[in-house]
Amino acid sequence: MKTLTSKEIKSNTNNTIINTKNQKVMKTKRYSNVVKTVAILFVTMLFSNAVLAQFDLSAGTTSQTPINEEREGGTSTYTASGTHDVGDEFTWAVWADTPPVSITSGGVDIIDGGSGTSADPYLVNWTADLSSIDVTWAADASPGIDNTNGNVSVQKRLPAAAGSCPSPIQSWDIDFWSAATASISNADAGYCSSAPIGGSITINLTGAPDGTADGFAVDYEITAPNLEDGSGTSWDGNTGTVNSNGTTVTIPLPDLLTNLTTTDATFTITLTRMNDDFTGDGTLLDDTYVITVYATPDTGEITSTGSLTRR
Repeated sequence: MKTLTSKEIKSNTNNTIINTKNQKVMKTKRYSNVVKTVAILFVTMLFSNAVLAQFDLSAGTTSQTPINEEREGGTSTYTASGTHDVGDEFTWAVWADTPPVSITSGGVDIIDGGSGTSADPYLVNWTADLSSIDVTWAADASPGIDNTNGNVSVQKRLPAAAGSCPSPIQSWDIDFWSAATASISNADAGYCSSAPIGGSITINLTGAPDGTADGFAVDYEITAPNLEDGSGTSWDGNTGTVNSNGTTVTIPLPDLLTNLTTTDATFTITLTRMNDDFTGDGTLLDDTYVITVYATPDTGEITSTGSLTRR
């Protein structure tokens, strides 16, 4: 049977099978990708007994769960982990919402067709012993807390001498997340001693929240010698953790700060650690916020040139 290309299949069916890109804020909504991938493969099979993207659809499809999760912009090696003999052949299809930068084996480009989108994946033709590929995914163009989608699929067949029998297609959906970062958005400030302050500072976050209140955790410490708030309490040495599941989190500020010295004093919040729902700490991009509390000026006593001096 003639092996049709993706372009010929689309012409025969008069339909372009397109996966709708599905941006998801919370990981609890990710699993629709599995259904989407299976639908693409089997709807195509209804129209043709030929292969899509070099695959032999007659062998069926296995979709891996849970969905794989990775950071955007990384390079990963994908391996068909079964038991293989020398001469076994493999074909691959790879796509992402932003098409991958490269697919290589041993440092050599192995893309044989396609454009890297869900409707037109990058294709790697049947190749003996190609049980692993290296994929470099596109860099994070717009860091945030939403994921983008991708997929890696592979099929194996025995050599012609062994009947060219195909395996089921193994399909693995991927969620790509921004790197975990935290950055203080407020500019440093200055206040007179005992002037009202109040409010909070805002920390901008990127990464992968988990869908609950503690998707992000940000640790901080405060250095504030010679300062007291409105109740006479020192904040010097205080530490804390603030949590969020959104794009920002806040750290509260004192109602006011009274400078107990005759020189300027500083109230400094320093971020010490942050992470999202994955193992490992994120990156602190702007980690300090400083309030300068000016000393109260000393006018001194009033003197007069006309004052009399009693004897």
